[in-house]
Amino acid sequence: MSFNVSTNNSQAGFGRTSTSGGRLAPQQQAGQPQRVSQSQTINAPERVPTTTADSLEALQAWHDRSQPVDDNRVRWPESALANLALFTDWPATMDDRAKAQWQRVINRACADWQGAGLGRINLGVSSLARQSDITLQWQTQTVEGRDYEVGHAKRRVSTGGQITHVTITLIETPLIDATLSTADIERRQLATLLHELGHALGLEHSQHSHDVMFHQGWRNVVLSPGDLAALKQLYPTIQSAAGA
Repeated sequence: MSFNVSTNNSQAGFGRTSTSGGRLAPQQQAGQPQRVSQSQTINAPERVPTTTADSLEALQAWHDRSQPVDDNRVRWPESALANLALFTDWPATMDDRAKAQWQRVINRACADWQGAGLGRINLGVSSLARQSDITLQWQTQTVEGRDYEVGHAKRRVSTGGQITHVTITLIETPLIDATLSTADIERRQLATLLHELGHALGLEHSQHSHDVMFHQGWRNVVLSPGDLAALKQLYPTIQSAAGA
């Protein structure tokens, strides 16, 4: 399943997100304001290995310090799933080779989540940031205290628990990439974007090490049965399609 992305460099702002599992939030009521809360992030290990004895396996322990802010699960209105528009805000500092590599990663990650949606999820392209539902952007600096951060998602959520916009921020050159081969960097990028798109759809962290949504690691690049089950649980129409 192909997926093409705009190369417009317009700036987009951050929303904030509600995190954590639990019961589904009630539907948004007309006239209520939007609420904003903190997101999930993925972090690499506390230090970069400096000797041959420090293998890549040591890099799998990425620590997440963020805490859930409420007990409500958030999601898109199911009617919006089929028409999600994604805008990509390419950084001026990124060269053509890096853009091409990220383009492959974006194509694959979006196609995988669309496939998991069984026809109920479509990630289209927006050429304008203000018309997008999901914005991809990059930055060079990590959040203070997160030196090994690789990416995070911020979800703007209504008072009724419905997602209204998500900004996914990816670190352009995270410290972990200095320890990886070119092939492993692309694998790490795919794992990061799959994970952050999962958050963009409303999924939270998993406690199972084989899941893309597992809170540690960078090697999971295939959506697991656990990831698929979590998506179906969040969106009944996907569950219905699976049983058809």
